[in-house]
Amino acid sequence: MTEINSNAAHPNGRLLLFGDSIAMGLGVRQQKYGELIAHRLDMELVDYSNTGWTVSQSLSAFEREPVSGTVAIIAHGVTEPILRPVLPKWLPLPARWRRLGWMDPRPYFSTRKSRRAAEILESEIRWRLKNVLAWLFGTHQLASLPTYSKDLRLLKESCEGLGARVIILGPPDIDDRYFPGSVYEQLRYGRITERIAGADFVPVAGVVNRWGDYLADHFHPNDCGHQAIAELILEHIHGTRQDGGRPGSAAFARPSRDDG
Repeated sequence: MTEINSNAAHPNGRLLLFGDSIAMGLGVRQQKYGELIAHRLDMELVDYSNTGWTVSQSLSAFEREPVSGTVAIIAHGVTEPILRPVLPKWLPLPARWRRLGWMDPRPYFSTRKSRRAAEILESEIRWRLKNVLAWLFGTHQLASLPTYSKDLRLLKESCEGLGARVIILGPPDIDDRYFPGSVYEQLRYGRITERIAGADFVPVAGVVNRWGDYLADHFHPNDCGHQAIAELILEHIHGTRQDGGRPGSAAFARPSRDDG
C-alpha cells in the first residue's frame, strides 16, 4: 500500500483505490487511472490495489490500515466471478501455470522477436488448455456471490464511515473466447455491484472501446483504456457525463478549489 504522507501536501484530500491487477495498472506504460484521477483532482493517492485481489482481501487490508479519504474508488467484481479450472494435483503442468491467472492469455509480449514468438506460442497453448481442463474437471471462483456482496457492502460502509464518497466501478469487458462462461458470471456479479453502489455506480464494459482500449488478453485495459476509465470517473464526479456517450477529454480540465 502507498505510504501516507503526513504533511498537508494535497489540500483536496485523499483518493483511496481498491482493486486487482487492472486497478494496479498491469501492462500500463504510462499512468494507471487512479494516478491520473489523483493528479487531476490534486489528491494524495492511497493505493490498496494488488494483483489478483478480491474485495475480501481489500476489506482485510483496509481494516488493518484504515485511512480517511475524500473519494474512494472500488474496482472489484472483476476477478471474483471469473470461472477458473479445477486443476488436479496429479496433472503434469508447469509449476508456474498453477499460479493465479497464469493459464490466462498473456496481456502483452516482449518486443524481442525471438522471445515474443515463444511467448505468443505459450500463451496460445495455455489458454486453450485451460478451457479444456475447465470442461473436463469443472470450475471454481475466487469468491461466491454472497461473499462478494457482503464484503463489497462492508468495504463501502467502512470507507463512508471515514468520510469518503465511494464510487464503485462495473467490470471491464471480457472476451468469452478466452474466458468461456465468465461473461454471464460478470453480469450476475455486476447487478449486485450496481445495486450496492446506487447512484455512484460507473459502468466500464460497453463504454470503454472494445478491444482497442485493451491489451492482448482482452481483459486488462491499455494506456488508452486507463485514460478512458479516468475520464469516466472524473465526469461522474463532476456530474458532466452524459449516458451512452464515450468519455470526453473535458473531464481532464483541472478542477477549481470550489468544485465539490
